Amino acid sequence: MRVRFSRLLAIVTVASLVGAMVLPGISVADTKHPGGTSVQRVITVPDDSWESDDDTATAKTLPAMSSHTLSGYEDEDWMKFSVAEDDTPFWFETQGTDGNDDFDLHMYLYELNADGTLTDVANEDDHDYWDAYSEYITERLDAGNYLLLVTGHGDDDTGMYDLRWGQGYARRVYGADRFATANAISGLMYQQATFSYDWDFDIEGVVIASGTNPADGLAGSVLASAIDAPLMLSSDSGLSAATLAEIERVLRPEVYYMGDSLTIYILGGTAAVPAVVETQLEASVVVSQAIDDGNLEIVRLAGANRYETASKVAEEFDDVYGASTTAYIVNGAAWADALSAAAPAVYDGSVILPVAMDMIPQDTIDALAALSITEVFIVGGEMVVSPAVEAEFVAELGDPAVTRLAGSNRYETARLVAEHGVDDVGLNSDRFVLVSGEGFADALAAGPMVYPYNNGDGVQGPILLTPKAALSASVKTYLDDYGMPTELCYVIGGTSAVSDTVISELTAFESSYVPPL
Repeated sequence: MRVRFSRLLAIVTVASLVGAMVLPGISVADTKHPGGTSVQRVITVPDDSWESDDDTATAKTLPAMSSHTLSGYEDEDWMKFSVAEDDTPFWFETQGTDGNDDFDLHMYLYELNADGTLTDVANEDDHDYWDAYSEYITERLDAGNYLLLVTGHGDDDTGMYDLRWGQGYARRVYGADRFATANAISGLMYQQATFSYDWDFDIEGVVIASGTNPADGLAGSVLASAIDAPLMLSSDSGLSAATLAEIERVLRPEVYYMGDSLTIYILGGTAAVPAVVETQLEASVVVSQAIDDGNLEIVRLAGANRYETASKVAEEFDDVYGASTTAYIVNGAAWADALSAAAPAVYDGSVILPVAMDMIPQDTIDALAALSITEVFIVGGEMVVSPAVEAEFVAELGDPAVTRLAGSNRYETARLVAEHGVDDVGLNSDRFVLVSGEGFADALAAGPMVYPYNNGDGVQGPILLTPKAALSASVKTYLDDYGMPTELCYVIGGTSAVSDTVISELTAFESSYVPPL
């Protein structure tokens, strides 16, 4: 729940001069307002290119993504569409992109009757996953004509938003490359940070991992979730300008208004995340301001190897949040099986620790002891983590405390991890995050989507893997076991990671699941 702080009477007025399809960016100068006080942003926005769409008669047929403005409580944006067949799944999601301090969206879905009257189908206010004044609706609709209305929720609602919608169950979240995809995930999760400067988002920093080498980042999801932070990716040459700008955007409310303590964690040594990243961060106006105020620390968690680094990440997570006594054991040199483990680990507050295929490194042994681990889940088959390693865990912890989650391939292993997450840990079965099983980067950045600890609920569903070209048979098995989604799912990455065919197959799939009586 958000905590509202007192306001000053300082007013910033920004007039936007850009219209049509290119919406204006609205910003407030980086001026400190200590002690949790804030600026009321009074803004004006132009009509967007879909106007006039202020009533049912002028409702527009919209593409899969469209950008809009609302100039106040009485401004309404109406969209119309038709459904050809009964029981067709649809989803709709708004994402705020800028606005005044109180910009708050509300979404209504209606069926248009033959006599012109409307039947209320669904309405939503505030996002179920993110600490945001946006929302989503998922519904199975019968054949007919429908209208969607997006409007402000109060007298002062002026701002801009994107509307995405489609048939099926899942929205794609992506950028031009893996680094931009991580930025897009952050932009979705922390969208409200752009304009609601006087909300306490409880963001405690940022986690940065290599986008080219997964070894040090695999354990980073739980740390990012613990401090309610995005997991951003660095290239071998440092942070892109877009990534640095996204870090500044997310941190700005905390730096200039809340004054809370922040930590930027860098995972791995300079061979993984180059030293220039510290230089880039320290040169940032936002980050340097927080450092000067004594409110931000840049911490590199790096060991002599991936095992020591993972141990440092796990122990930092324990210091920050308090780890459970369960650990997920993965092969530190084989990323595929580790990707799906982030979901139950994040949700359960458990660490992810790597081993070699045929041995438990001393750094991992030391971490198991330091964290008082009493139960382990080995993720992957015997070619990934050998029977000898499993036997060592059994000898140390006892047979009931050691469980192997392993399928015939990475997709089956991900399914078994997902089912464990639902059945044993408490993840929801009716929504999930779908990532490529052929590349690690998108899944790495998606881990914190499962459950940000401080604000927002997150998806709270499993992470499933699929090949790029076609929907994994293992995902279909999961759907047969648990039924089709009833809440919004996310597909992470562009079509080079997960093809449109995968989404089409997911939409068309009919589960054989029969709910229990």
